[in-house]
Amino acid sequence: MAYTVEELKKIGEDWVNDWANHRSEQAMKMFAEDVEYVGPIRKFKGYDNVVAFVNGFFKSYPDEVWHFRASYADAESQTLIIE
Repeated sequence: MAYTVEELKKIGEDWVNDWANHRSEQAMKMFAEDVEYVGPIRKFKGYDNVVAFVNGFFKSYPDEVWHFRASYADAESQTLIIE
Protein backbone atom coordinates (compact mmCIF):
# COMPACT_ATOMS: atom_id res chain seq x y z
CA MET A 1 0.00 0.00 0.00
CA ALA A 2 1.41 3.35 -1.00
CA TYR A 3 0.83 6.39 1.19
CA THR A 4 -0.02 9.89 0.00
CA VAL A 5 2.13 12.87 0.98
CA GLU A 6 -0.48 13.88 3.54
CA GLU A 7 -0.58 10.37 5.06
CA LEU A 8 3.22 10.22 5.27
CA LYS A 9 3.34 13.60 7.02
CA LYS A 10 0.63 12.50 9.48
CA ILE A 11 2.66 9.35 10.26
CA GLY A 12 5.66 11.57 11.02
CA GLU A 13 3.68 13.94 13.24
CA ASP A 14 2.15 11.03 15.16
CA TRP A 15 5.57 9.40 15.57
CA VAL A 16 7.15 12.56 16.99
CA ASN A 17 4.14 13.00 19.30
CA ASP A 18 4.57 9.43 20.58
CA TRP A 19 8.26 10.09 21.26
CA ALA A 20 7.46 13.40 22.94
CA ASN A 21 5.06 11.64 25.28
CA HIS A 22 7.40 8.68 25.91
CA ARG A 23 5.01 6.15 24.39
CA SER A 24 7.58 3.63 23.21
CA GLU A 25 5.03 1.01 22.19
CA GLN A 26 3.27 3.48 19.92
CA ALA A 27 6.53 4.99 18.63
CA MET A 28 7.83 1.55 17.67
CA LYS A 29 4.64 0.19 16.06
CA MET A 30 5.76 1.05 12.54
CA PHE A 31 9.03 -0.87 12.75
CA ALA A 32 9.58 -4.43 11.54
CA GLU A 33 11.09 -7.26 13.61
CA ASP A 34 14.42 -6.79 11.83
CA VAL A 35 14.64 -3.05 12.54
CA GLU A 36 18.12 -1.63 12.91
CA TYR A 37 18.93 1.52 14.88
CA VAL A 38 22.20 3.21 14.01
CA GLY A 39 23.08 6.15 16.21
CA PRO A 40 26.19 8.22 16.69
CA ILE A 41 27.49 5.95 19.46
CA ARG A 42 25.49 2.72 19.42
CA LYS A 43 23.89 0.30 17.02
CA PHE A 44 21.04 -2.11 17.80
CA LYS A 45 19.51 -4.84 15.67
CA GLY A 46 16.12 -6.42 16.18
CA TYR A 47 12.83 -5.04 17.45
CA ASP A 48 13.25 -6.18 21.08
CA ASN A 49 16.75 -4.69 21.32
CA VAL A 50 15.62 -1.36 19.88
CA VAL A 51 12.59 -1.26 22.22
CA ALA A 52 14.88 -1.94 25.19
CA PHE A 53 17.13 0.92 24.07
CA VAL A 54 14.18 3.28 23.62
CA ASN A 55 12.72 2.39 27.03
CA GLY A 56 16.14 2.86 28.64
CA PHE A 57 16.48 6.22 26.93
CA PHE A 58 13.11 7.37 28.24
CA LYS A 59 13.99 6.17 31.74
CA SER A 60 17.40 7.89 31.66
CA TYR A 61 16.05 11.15 30.25
CA PRO A 62 12.53 11.56 31.66
CA ASP A 63 12.45 15.29 30.86
CA GLU A 64 13.55 14.89 27.23
CA VAL A 65 11.43 17.10 24.97
CA TRP A 66 10.70 16.43 21.31
CA HIS A 67 9.06 18.90 18.96
CA PHE A 68 7.81 18.41 15.42
CA ARG A 69 9.29 21.20 13.30
CA ALA A 70 8.88 20.25 9.69
CA SER A 71 8.65 17.34 7.32
CA TYR A 72 9.32 16.44 3.73
CA ALA A 73 7.40 13.64 2.10
CA ASP A 74 7.54 12.11 -1.35
CA ALA A 75 4.74 9.74 -2.29
CA GLU A 76 6.54 8.27 -5.30
CA SER A 77 9.52 7.01 -3.31
CA GLN A 78 7.53 6.60 -0.06
CA THR A 79 10.11 8.75 1.69
CA LEU A 80 9.51 10.75 4.86
CA ILE A 81 12.03 13.03 6.49
CA ILE A 82 11.10 14.73 9.75
CA GLU A 83 12.86 17.41 11.75
